[in-house]
Order: sequence, then structure tokens, then C-alpha cells
Amino acid sequence: MRPLGNTLVGLAVWLSFMCKIVTATPNDAVPQSDRSASSELRFIAIGDWGQGGGRQKKVARAMRKWGAAQTCDFIISTGDNIYDCGVKSVNDDLFNSRWRDVYKQPKIAGLTWYMCAGNHDHGYGHVRSCDVPGYEVRYQVEYSKINPRWHFPELNYSFKKNVGTSKIKFVSIDTESISDGENVNVTDFLNRELNDPHVNWKVVFGHHPFFSAGGKDKTSRTDNEFRDKILPVLQNHN
Repeated sequence: MRPLGNTLVGLAVWLSFMCKIVTATPNDAVPQSDRSASSELRFIAIGDWGQGGGRQKKVARAMRKWGAAQTCDFIISTGDNIYDCGVKSVNDDLFNSRWRDVYKQPKIAGLTWYMCAGNHDHGYGHVRSCDVPGYEVRYQVEYSKINPRWHFPELNYSFKKNVGTSKIKFVSIDTESISDGENVNVTDFLNRELNDPHVNWKVVFGHHPFFSAGGKDKTSRTDNEFRDKILPVLQNHN
């Protein structure tokens, strides 16, 4: 996804920049003030962030402020991690200037980021410079071996968190490669991950939505591989 003209990612950022509080009991209705810290999981989810500049740093300061007040456990990125084209190697300095050196404030500097890819991370930046060979999403995956805070072991992967007596599974999927017909085994992967009787909560995240009123919405494609493949799987698993 990409902002229009000089418009700040404002809407995209503020819609996706959010605190999630997940409680240990799915149907628990106890007020938050009565919960113990061990029964809560707090994280920030943010997408379309990797543009650099003062506005990105302003959002980073807001994340730091919230993390200091609430205690943040980790961060989820919903893609478009590095504009315009992603990176050209695991040593690309954009990892520093667009990520490490931006989110370095106290309370968030040591947090793990659970990543997924957006279209720009694949080198599909819709600008001429991205047509140059060399921009590959695999470098973002390989970078996780260098910096474990950038958690991106595969284009599709899952991780679990314990919250009180409950377990939560998060599943990251690469919606861009699904839409392009390249992520051929993703339905088998999702069925396997979601058919897990040992977790109480299951959260799937990726870059693109199934439906949107946005002008650059991928669901406007007549052959929407992403929605046709993934939505029925999530519905089947409730």
C-alpha cells in the first residue's frame, strides 16, 4: 500500500497503530483494573511505516510514550516495512535508517518485532527504480538471522505466547505472494496452524485486507487469489 501524494500515512498508521489487550479467559468480562498483569498481553501493531523522515520518528516517539505507560510486550508489523522497494541485501543500511535507528527509544528499543511482508518489501514499489534487479524480500527473512529482534523466519510462520493459563497463536502470512499466485502451499499451512487444539486464541495477520473501501485496494482485482484462498480457511476455523 502507498500514501497518495504527500499525504501522511496518517490514516493507515493510526488505524493500524493500536494496543491489543488479550485476556487469559476468552469470555472473561472482569474489568481491566481487576486483572493481574500476568493475564494480559499488550502489543503494538503498525503497518506501512518504513518511509523514513520526521513523521515516522514522531510515530516512534508516540510508541515509546505508550510503551512507557502501558508496558508493551512486542510489536507486530503488518508490512511495507521499507519503502519504496524493500532492500537489496542483508547489509542494506535501510535496516538501520528505517528501523533500528528510528525505534531506539527506551521501552521499545529491546522489543521483538514480528514481521510480515507488504508489496513494497517484494520490490513492487510502483516506481521506476524498483524495476532494477536486486530488491528481494528474502533479504528481510535472512536479516532475522543477523538481528533476532527482526523476527521473520519465513514468509509464512507462526508463534505462540502464554498469557496466564491460556495460549495464543499468531500466524503471519504473505498476502502479496498469495495474490500473485506464488504462495501455493499457504492453505495447507493455515489449516495445519489453525487446527491446533492446544491454543485458546488464534490471530492471523498480513498486509492486505479481504475487503476495503480504499482506492488502491487489492481486492479490486477480478482474480483475487488472496481472498478466494484465505477467507474460506479462516471461516472454516471460526
